[in-house]
Amino acid sequence: MPSDLELGRVANNIQELLYTASDISHDRCVKVLLAKAKDGSLERLSSAEFVRVSRAVEGFVKETEALCSRRSVSLRGALQSQANRFVHRFHDERKTKLRTVLLLIRIFLEYCQCVNDIPSIATDMLTRLSDLLKATLVSRCLQLVVHYIPIIRAHFETKLQPKQYSVLRHFDHITKDYNDHIAEISAKLVAIMDGLFEKVLSKYEVKAPMPSLCFRNVCKQMAKMHEAIHELLPEEQTQMLFLRINASFKMHLKRQLSRLGVVNDGGPQHGLVVVDVAFYTENIQALRSLERLDLNMPEIWEQKR
Repeated sequence: MPSDLELGRVANNIQELLYTASDISHDRCVKVLLAKAKDGSLERLSSAEFVRVSRAVEGFVKETEALCSRRSVSLRGALQSQANRFVHRFHDERKTKLRTVLLLIRIFLEYCQCVNDIPSIATDMLTRLSDLLKATLVSRCLQLVVHYIPIIRAHFETKLQPKQYSVLRHFDHITKDYNDHIAEISAKLVAIMDGLFEKVLSKYEVKAPMPSLCFRNVCKQMAKMHEAIHELLPEEQTQMLFLRINASFKMHLKRQLSRLGVVNDGGPQHGLVVVDVAFYTENIQALRSLERLDLNMPEIWEQKR
């Protein structure tokens, strides 16, 4: 019977053989990965194919680690290096495809699915996604993007280690940029209509026939503005935008009425303005989602003292 010392030596030798076999197999896998990367084979893999390769390698590493009770670094490092190259290619392919809202949402889902499949690339993928989100600032889908950012942020948070949470600030910064950009667009739209009102209403004359050509032109331009934005903005924001536009219209109309000396005294000219205002109100409230908008048109008249 072998002694305990001899059995210990045999066990140590077997363990060393396992270490050696594991290291050799890992080194050979590293060489295969590097060779495939060098000849471009990995570059030609689809996302799904790369995920299968990644899972196969990760599974093999975990099995050998469990067998040897020792963590492997070389193969994981080589896989991570190729994963980083994959992220770069994955991101570049999608960055060139920003054309429609639905495509953009599908791309967001692809990023989220990718970090599900390969959690080790979450940090790098988040940085790339934030770059993609910044690129969409020039698109017409800002509101939809803002809606999805918290959902995407929560998904990435589940894939990060607590020490990596600081990278989530990218989403906070982008949300602020988006909201600032949305506010800037709204201000520009109001400014466009304000300039139109100033030009058109400065020539407004209170005389028959009514409704006047001036008010017809105003309502026509308001309808065009509504057509351009009502499918892009939520109903509430469309209403807020038109309340601001309406406030600008009332300000310029009030200024012109004051110049003309028209007051709400029940006289003939007052009656003509009432007809124009009724025409304006009817047209604005006929627009989608603006049916119950409180235009508060009595504000066009100077307060009686």
